[in-house]
This record gives sequence, C-alpha cells and structure tokens, in this order.
Amino acid sequence: MKRLFGFKSVIFAASIFFLSASLHTIDGLTESETISYGFGSDADFQKIADQTGKLYSEEETRSDGKVLQRFFRETGVLKTEEIFENQKITERHLYDVSGKLRQTEIFDLKNQGVKTIRRYGSDGALLSDWNYEARELIGEGHVYSPDGTLKEKIFFKQGITEQVVRLDKQGNIIFNKTRTELEQEQKHFQTEKTSGTLQGFSRAGRAWEETFSFGALIEKRVCYDDGTIFSTHHYDQGKRHGLTRLFWFGGGESDQIMFENGVLKESRRYDSQGVLKVQEKFNKAGVRIEKMRYEIKPSETVKTGPTSNLQPDSHPTS
Repeated sequence: MKRLFGFKSVIFAASIFFLSASLHTIDGLTESETISYGFGSDADFQKIADQTGKLYSEEETRSDGKVLQRFFRETGVLKTEEIFENQKITERHLYDVSGKLRQTEIFDLKNQGVKTIRRYGSDGALLSDWNYEARELIGEGHVYSPDGTLKEKIFFKQGITEQVVRLDKQGNIIFNKTRTELEQEQKHFQTEKTSGTLQGFSRAGRAWEETFSFGALIEKRVCYDDGTIFSTHHYDQGKRHGLTRLFWFGGGESDQIMFENGVLKESRRYDSQGVLKVQEKFNKAGVRIEKMRYEIKPSETVKTGPTSNLQPDSHPTS
C-alpha cells in the first residue's frame, strides 16, 4: 500500500500534528493467542516444547553471564528475543511472521522501562527511532525514508510534541512548526469547518491522516512506519460508524470491527494466516453478549458481562 502522505487531494489539505504521545504497545507483531513458556535454571542451554515436540521457547546462558531467551510462533518462526543481565531485561527484539526483525527495544537497567525503540522495514532498513522516559516520548525522534535519508524530526517534552521538522531528499527543511503554531492551525481548521485532511502522529508514534467534510470527521487512517496501513476507521456525525479494519505488520487483516452510531456491534479477530480466531457480538448498549473462539477443539460460545469499547488506536494487544 502507498504512503498516505503521498497522495494528492482535490480538496484543501491542512497539516497538523497530534500534540501528545506516550509509550506504545507492540502493534501487529504478536499473535492473538497466548503462548505459555518456561525459564531455564542452572543449565547453559535449555529448550522447551509442547507435547507434540513443537519448540516454543529456548534459553541460553552466554559466557558473559547474559541470558538470551527466544520465543517461537506455532509455525516455528522466531517471534521474540529477550536479553537479560543480572536478571534484568536489557533488550527485546521483535520479529514479524516471516522471521524478519521489525522492532528493537532498549531498556533502562535502573527502572526497567523502555528508553529507546527502533523500527525496521522488511528489508532491514531503519524506519524510525524514539526515546522514552517514564513511558513518555522525550527528546528528538526520527523518521527515515526507505533509502535511509532522514525525513522527519519530531521533538518531544514529557510526551508532548514541541516541534515538527520535515526534510527533503537533500536535507533542506520543507516544514518547520512549533507546538504553538500547530495548535493555532488546528483551531483554525476546526472553527472554519474546513474540508480536507489533517496529518499527525498517534499516541503510539504512528502517522495518521484524518479526512473531514465541512468540519466533520468522516475517515481516519493510521500507518506503520513503512507506510503500510495499520488501521482504517469511518465516522458519521462525529461517531464511529461502519467497518473498522486493523492489519498485521507485513500485511493481512487482524481485526474487523463493526460500529453503528458509535456503538460496537460485532468484532472478528484473525491470526496472521487469515484464520478466524475470535468472534464477538454486542447488544444495542455495546455490551458483549456472545463470544466464539475458533481453535482446534470445537467452537465454544461464551456469554459474558459488560466490556469496554475498543479505542481507535487499538490492535492485536492494543
């Protein structure tokens, strides 16, 4: 799919950036099902498999004392790597369904929080890097073009966007606005009931684009760092209406969520192979009344109590 910011609109387009951000969850990199795993003890190397002999985790103690843990998908493809030092996590590497590295997380040894996140394309090229403190974006974040050139610099202070700078291929500044300028542009767009598009970043640091018709939001699309679609949302009179779709990192739908006048009606979740795993139905008040899980064993219908509506940026974990 093409990058959202690259298309041309026949209506007036305005640029605006969302003014808050916080530590994200790992979208599109984990399967919907939960995998049980164990940890090694005194052994230098330990593998753990299920009753069929299928490997789903292994642990290795290195000569430097660091411990490497690997977790695998049901297909046998590497899913996650975690490195520990003195029983504290220092790094985590996340892989897509084909086994390609898509995200690296560096942890602060003192508070065990993520301090740096780097995201990668399917070809291994660095797409973006972000810095965190106390789960909030801080300092200078970067977004790169597929050829490796710096495309955007976003400055944060305690999770708030303070400045956005865009560069062309030669490194020349083509967009440079401060927080105050961005807020003024947003206010003008809303009060003048403009038809066009707003662009910015979600709380997870993902690029989004909202389409308005005479000041009313009608559609929102969110992108992964490589420009492929993360999610699409539709609205009617300011309320979510119609089909919301979410996609795995690397392609394929993960969720289909149906809304009617802002009320959640039905949802379906698929694994990375396109197989339906969970289906839920809701009553007129948006309360879940039925849940179907599709597994190897026969489907099971579960009736349950109230549930909260899914948020616009939610996805296979969030």
